[in-house]
Amino acid sequence: MTANAMAEDRDKCLEAGMNDHVPKPIDPDQLFATLTKWVPKQGASSTIELDKSSAEDGSADIELPLLAGVDNSIGLRSVSGNKKLYRKLLMDFYRSHSQDVENIRTSIEAEHFEDASRIAHTLKGLAGSLGAQDLHLVAKELDVAFKQQNVSAYETLLNSLERTAKEVFAALQPIVNTQEEEAVNVEESINLDKVEPLLVQLHQDFADMDAEAGDRADELKNLLAGTEFSKLGSKILQQVESFDFESATEALEQLKQELGLVD
Repeated sequence: MTANAMAEDRDKCLEAGMNDHVPKPIDPDQLFATLTKWVPKQGASSTIELDKSSAEDGSADIELPLLAGVDNSIGLRSVSGNKKLYRKLLMDFYRSHSQDVENIRTSIEAEHFEDASRIAHTLKGLAGSLGAQDLHLVAKELDVAFKQQNVSAYETLLNSLERTAKEVFAALQPIVNTQEEEAVNVEESINLDKVEPLLVQLHQDFADMDAEAGDRADELKNLLAGTEFSKLGSKILQQVESFDFESATEALEQLKQELGLVD
């Protein structure tokens, strides 16, 4: 799988000895269709089937608003129609990447072009997967400019990226605000019998940089939802998703102290 989608990129992959080529943003149907070509069949009835039903994930009743600069149909396709997951990814995208343009500009001014290129590349991939097609295309142009060291194009493309990103993140902000308001307005008590062992496990996960940390951090966030610690739970999850385990550990220690669970 690669972000390079041109025909010559596919040819290079095949010439290098790869079986096939799937470009990003990932189209689940294309991915599974490609896998079925190469995965050994276990029997006549063996198939790889992509479940598009949202009934089991509890997202069937979720209403997604029309968002400027975002095609929900494309974003939902990338998560097999799971509205709950898609809404979460949109909120995570806002929280983690709404400052990307500013960070790219700062990196360029400091002549840290590798950092600027990395941010643009990540923004390009996420925007494409979530259905923010115009943002994806502009970020892609900037990503190419960085790779080709086309310095004269940086400012123009960055200004274009800034305009496009502003529209998308302005559309996403009400969703984030509504979710945070709902969390504040619902008073919940904390189940320490569940939270305390989870904190112990997360501390070890962060030390080991365990891949399971994301699922457990999400569980912690849900356990803290509606309490005065909900924002701290969200912060820990965002840090884990950014693989910033050092900061996540510090936030975890802060949470333990505020809960009175210090050793």
